Amino acid sequence: MVETMGRRIRELRMLRGLTQEELAYLLYRKKNTISQYENDEVDLRASVIEQLAKVLYVRPGYFFGEPDNGMEAEKGARDTLKNIRDQRFMRAAYEHLRIVGNTERLFLLGGSMR
Repeated sequence: MVETMGRRIRELRMLRGLTQEELAYLLYRKKNTISQYENDEVDLRASVIEQLAKVLYVRPGYFFGEPDNGMEAEKGARDTLKNIRDQRFMRAAYEHLRIVGNTERLFLLGGSMR
């Protein structure tokens, strides 16, 4: 089986425990864009390869067939997952505070809390 750049992206993403949606979030892309990368449907620019390497904790050369640096990558993957979870928590907390804040303002203005 031929080892394509897309296959390497998919294997690394899965090894790191990321979904396509999570990888898309980290790269500020859409999920279907990640799917296109993994299916070799687009030619990747150097800047995209660099972003993928940074997020997946490998050297850019990995996508061209160079070996992976395992220990640094595993630490990086754990840090990435922790950051994703922290960001989701912060968004949820912010949304909660926004809702609570609106309720308090409504109450202070004499509105109904029903």
